Amino acid sequence: MTGRTAVNIKYFVPGPTELCERVLKATSTQVISHRSSKFREIFNEVRDLLAGVYATDSGNIAILTGSGTLAVNSMIYGIMKPGERALVISHGEFGERIVRALQARGCLVDVLRSKEGDVVDLNEVREALGKTSYRAIFTTHTETSTGVTTRYLPEIAEEAKANGALICVDAVSSLAGEPLKMDDWGLDAVSSCSQKCIGAPPGLSFVALSDEALKSLRSDGVPPYLDLQKYFEYSKDGETPFTPAVNIIYGLLEALRILVLEEGVEGRISRLGEVSEKLYSGAESLGLTPLARRDVRSRTVVALKLPENIQASRVIKEMREECGIVIARGMGNLREKIVRVGVMGYITSKDADAILEGLEIALRRVGGA
Repeated sequence: MTGRTAVNIKYFVPGPTELCERVLKATSTQVISHRSSKFREIFNEVRDLLAGVYATDSGNIAILTGSGTLAVNSMIYGIMKPGERALVISHGEFGERIVRALQARGCLVDVLRSKEGDVVDLNEVREALGKTSYRAIFTTHTETSTGVTTRYLPEIAEEAKANGALICVDAVSSLAGEPLKMDDWGLDAVSSCSQKCIGAPPGLSFVALSDEALKSLRSDGVPPYLDLQKYFEYSKDGETPFTPAVNIIYGLLEALRILVLEEGVEGRISRLGEVSEKLYSGAESLGLTPLARRDVRSRTVVALKLPENIQASRVIKEMREECGIVIARGMGNLREKIVRVGVMGYITSKDADAILEGLEIALRRVGGA
């Protein structure tokens, strides 16, 4: 064991991403009152920049203090009420979390599930919509547990609209890393967070709504902290209903300025795509197989199947101790079968080279054990 410390370890997990120095410095600014005019300026700029990331002109963006799960749950509780029926298109562990949250809300839930590394066929969605009336359809854009991305969201939205349903998306691992055009695609509710592709500290999440979804928000039986109506009421005045994570908002603002005003959202998506392609190609040369089929492989979460005789935890241990690189193992029944690399934030092509080198060293050591 090399005895590496956190200082010289690089993290490439599927969130939170490592931060650049400018964002780190921004978070260290002195706290101000969240009811001050200065905070309102910061809050409104954050919301305006987020609108550019979401590609929406509606301005209906709630900023919550909590992880991406809070945003997803708030979206569910705001859109649905007990007894209403929802269709979930599930591609892995986070799709199943949506199912459980809907059930906790008291909703009736139908589920379409894909095979590991694949997505539900669009025709299955059409068939389900042709048989049953739904208040809303829920799905993940990028499924963090399997590294697949649903690339037919516009088609799902079109089918939803034709059947009188809203389309609600967990974009926690995709916003600013995969193409997503909220208005052009006709999406009604999209939840995400600060600590992944945007490249800000963890602790903030967002829900963007279409005008139609905003008009039909529910508050009955919704815990106050999840009540999106409260957030939108306060956001009219550039405030939040509860004390926000002020310093994280400083960091988010700097990260959004880098993303939107300097690199550009399309530039960020392109760079992350180039890095992920390098990882996919290099991993295959090492004998690893991407879990997701090519046309649904995520740009932001590279999931790689390991040989049957090698456990993910052993590969991760070797990479950390020998190379100072940390990646993630799988989730659920894929826990020891795959490794996952987060291609988010400020990752570079050189980082991809280091990850591939670490994988090669780890596989050699584990395979020869």
